Amino acid sequence: MGTAKRDKSAFTKLSKYVGSSLLPIGRVTTTFLEDYRDYLLYELGNSINTVATNLKVIRSVVNRLYREYNLDWVNNPFNNFSIKVEVTERIFLTEKEIATIKSAEISQQNILDRVRDIFLFECFTGLRISDILTLKWSTYTRNGQKRFINTTMRKTGRKIAIPLNHIAFMIMRKQAHERNKRLPEVNPQTRIFTWLGDQFDQLSEIQQYNKINSEITRINKYLKELGRSVGLQKTLSTHVARHTFGTLAVTAGVDLYVISALMGHTNIKTTQIYAKIVDDKKISALDSIEELVWDLLEKK
Repeated sequence: MGTAKRDKSAFTKLSKYVGSSLLPIGRVTTTFLEDYRDYLLYELGNSINTVATNLKVIRSVVNRLYREYNLDWVNNPFNNFSIKVEVTERIFLTEKEIATIKSAEISQQNILDRVRDIFLFECFTGLRISDILTLKWSTYTRNGQKRFINTTMRKTGRKIAIPLNHIAFMIMRKQAHERNKRLPEVNPQTRIFTWLGDQFDQLSEIQQYNKINSEITRINKYLKELGRSVGLQKTLSTHVARHTFGTLAVTAGVDLYVISALMGHTNIKTTQIYAKIVDDKKISALDSIEELVWDLLEKK
């Protein structure tokens, strides 16, 4: 389901539950959330993950209101309310599949080239797509030979410094060159990626939220086309890019707590899922080796 449709579905359910399209922020307490969760589970028969998706939409709006109106974060009902999910299979790309996308010949005039850039940037930074879309050049810093993105995550409000590897940096530099600018010459208040347009900052908070979701839906549509065009069997999405970063980082031996910080996870258990994926890859590899040995023995 696209982000816009998902959010509309979540708000429709919530409106039916409260009997109104308006819900004062003061009514959203921990008890309210617990009752609403039970309503979704037992009266509507939603799955645990569907319930989690609906509650995350509400959490996003509540957090945004707390930030926008400088409300006391201590009173945020989600401080004492956990959203439970069931682990589902996470699709990620192998190094070979990433190389296939990166090396594919696509004209720079083709929108799939723009989509490829933002997909690979997510693969190599681990940033959420909503954060990537809103990145401005002012977030780019350099310390000697080391380059970073210093930003505040929209979802959690946490500040984070993301180190840029060569591929991520070259993608950024390409965005500057497409505007006939060298990196030092770009306007620090313009966005690195241009999907949101020049008028984004003039939009209201809710309009910005809708614009971001609309562009994410559009990007995911073109990502599916990109995957088909390069011959991949997997369906590409912005989620796949982020899962790819997590899996590659674990495979490279990066500490789980470092990965958790880079990806902005609020719970280390979320990051541990990637360790499980890598362990499963190792077991699969050993099984393949065992099958190969048996095949060789049988041929003797």
